[in-house]
Amino acid sequence: MQCLHPLARSVASKSRLRTSFRDVLGLTHRYLHTGVPMAKSAGFATCELDAEPLHRYRAGGYHPLHLGDRLKAGRYEVLHKLGWGGYATVWLGKDHDLGLPVAMKVIVSELCDENHEASMYHHVSCGPPEHPGRDKLPQMLDSFTFEGPNGVHQCLILELLGASMSSMFEKYETNRLPSGLAWDVARQVVQATSYMHDMGIVHGDLHPGNIALLNPAILGKSAEEIVASMDAPATADVRASDGERLTNHLPQYLVLPSAIPQPKSLTDCKVKVIDLGSAFLSDHHPSTMRMRCPLPYRAPEAVITSQWDKEADIWSLGCTIFALIVGYPPFDSFLFKEQELVSQWIGTFGELPSEWQGYSTLQDIDQAELDVGSLTDWLRETYYDDDRPPSLTDTDLERVGGLLLRLLQYRPSDRPSAGEILLDPLFHPHTFRVDNLARQ
Repeated sequence: MQCLHPLARSVASKSRLRTSFRDVLGLTHRYLHTGVPMAKSAGFATCELDAEPLHRYRAGGYHPLHLGDRLKAGRYEVLHKLGWGGYATVWLGKDHDLGLPVAMKVIVSELCDENHEASMYHHVSCGPPEHPGRDKLPQMLDSFTFEGPNGVHQCLILELLGASMSSMFEKYETNRLPSGLAWDVARQVVQATSYMHDMGIVHGDLHPGNIALLNPAILGKSAEEIVASMDAPATADVRASDGERLTNHLPQYLVLPSAIPQPKSLTDCKVKVIDLGSAFLSDHHPSTMRMRCPLPYRAPEAVITSQWDKEADIWSLGCTIFALIVGYPPFDSFLFKEQELVSQWIGTFGELPSEWQGYSTLQDIDQAELDVGSLTDWLRETYYDDDRPPSLTDTDLERVGGLLLRLLQYRPSDRPSAGEILLDPLFHPHTFRVDNLARQ
């Protein structure tokens, strides 16, 4: 999805700068990317549509899919595009064997041999059914590989879900979720994280773009009925640049992603944590795996030492809860870089642990020259910013800030487990119910 942050934060020497980005095009594309017409170019070809980059249609890259294409001996038919990311395109499809609507995630060929997402979904399905977090993760219905002009691809057939939380921010005039809804979503995401960690799984990519609504409006609907409720597929031909010719590595046209309409009322919101493409078993950390979590949600150990485990999910969880309440993460700015992120940490939490001081990421950062603020003060300042009508009190924000401070500890060993987070009084049904947070 294209993220549009209404406020970006930058910490400079002895100052905090805030810049409005209401008119700035976001650069993050996640599971449900939607966009507006904009020319795409790969040098040798162009397309007048804002969709996935054409240069990724090459050997090792995306598979060129078209509407009406069928995979796995005709069983799965492509009906519409839901989104795309750096490593996959996602389509609304129909399972002709069962007559059901599905999501089809087609992964780039270069990851076919090293992608463990299917095995992670299998592992997720083996846990205790009574755990409250098990049903907060999507079901994989099928997986298979097929060969195309760009190589061998893995296709995951997943249950069809709704919009991501990051896209929901823009649906409200305040550019953030109603407070009661935000806390309800936060509770479910913590439950999902607790379940994954109990199963020995590290998600590795927690953020609002990977939290999807379970859309009751599509339950019991056929694939054709769902497509009819969406915007008609917008397409634009891929054209060869002067002196070039198109090859079968490219699709004939690109399709603009479209969202499935959401219910008008979200008072009983159910969500699932999606995208296990970066997940791994905690005791089998792949030595070649790169952290894909967006930089504003990335844990310090992943940025500074490139070594991380399940505790990195806890840091990402803290940033995600902040974003659910405010509408954007605690650390962010346009054209974000690692050193700026580290400066923002220091400006909020103070100097980094001594064992990290020798890493190259910290070069040219004068930690002593940065003013140290307060996470709770920053939460309060951003929550009350832009004259957005508040529904949380100062006391509420103080308690939420205290919880986030526990999650956003520099040292991984100092962070609570997801199970311990669920024991926090904020999540206790009798002391801090969602009903106590007025819905906007």
